[in-house]
Amino acid sequence: MAYRHRKACVEPPGCNRPPRQTFVRVALALTMVWFALPLAASHTTTSARLLLVGGHVRAAVIVIPGLTWAIRSAATSPAVARG
Repeated sequence: MAYRHRKACVEPPGCNRPPRQTFVRVALALTMVWFALPLAASHTTTSARLLLVGGHVRAAVIVIPGLTWAIRSAATSPAVARG
């Protein structure tokens, strides 16, 4: 009996989104999840909560576009082997 190698991860039909789009969706969803942590901290003042949420927004505004650009340029680079 011959052994057949199967893919460990099978993508669902129609799941051919570019990695950049997937990254942006996941990053934005996780940013929203991180908003819940400062807002749920009952022992902090309102100003501290808003400061923490603002810090998350600033970090997301800086990091997400930079990483998205890196993913896009890596995907279009001729040095990347496409299989």
